[in-house]
Amino acid sequence: MKIFLTACLCFMFVARGYAIQCYTCINCRDAKNLVASQLVNCSSSFMTCQKTSINDVVTRTCGVSTTTGCNKVTLATITTETCSCKGDKCNGAGTVKSSIIVGSVISLLVAKFLL
Repeated sequence: MKIFLTACLCFMFVARGYAIQCYTCINCRDAKNLVASQLVNCSSSFMTCQKTSINDVVTRTCGVSTTTGCNKVTLATITTETCSCKGDKCNGAGTVKSSIIVGSVISLLVAKFLL
């Protein structure tokens, strides 16, 4: 029975039945000023949240990237940095981080206490 409960809890963290929730805004550099009304449930075709900075103008949106992390490109005097992350509200942080590690740690802790 404990193994079944552990498997169910781990499944909840890995396979969520709903779309990712991301902040969406334009010119929203300071993450401290983000509000709940800027959160959207992205459609199922979006697998990540994104934070894009073009010459210090920050835009947060749902993203289609299959990878996480940041990419910075400079052309002439324009610098663009795009960061992608997986996990609800992850593009609301000052630095975008993946929530996979947090989910894994929680799953392991739950499994340890159930077994």
